[in-house]
Amino acid sequence: DEGVLILHLLTHQLELSRADAQTMLDEAIAAHNTRIEIHGLVRQIRTDTEMEDRIIILEMIWVVVLADGQIDEHESQLMRRLAGLLFIDDVEAGLAAKRARSRVDLAD
Repeated sequence: DEGVLILHLLTHQLELSRADAQTMLDEAIAAHNTRIEIHGLVRQIRTDTEMEDRIIILEMIWVVVLADGQIDEHESQLMRRLAGLLFIDDVEAGLAAKRARSRVDLAD
């Protein structure tokens, strides 16, 4: 389940408490239900984070995308678009996807 994986990433990679991670996930889901575009959110991430952190965020999203063991065309297109919106070049985006694949493979 993607929600469980997201909570795991928030608590282990970002070192949030379980309660804080659950609150963050609940707020993100609620915001998603009312949001019709991602540009404002991506702009905020791009403005408030360094390139290294944006790459880590992209890698974490790749881990969630890869959790079911397959990538459909919509997911692939969304990840390419997201990398572009975060100003992450193709090489770094590819390396983030590769690292995510190895993390998912190790979890199996």
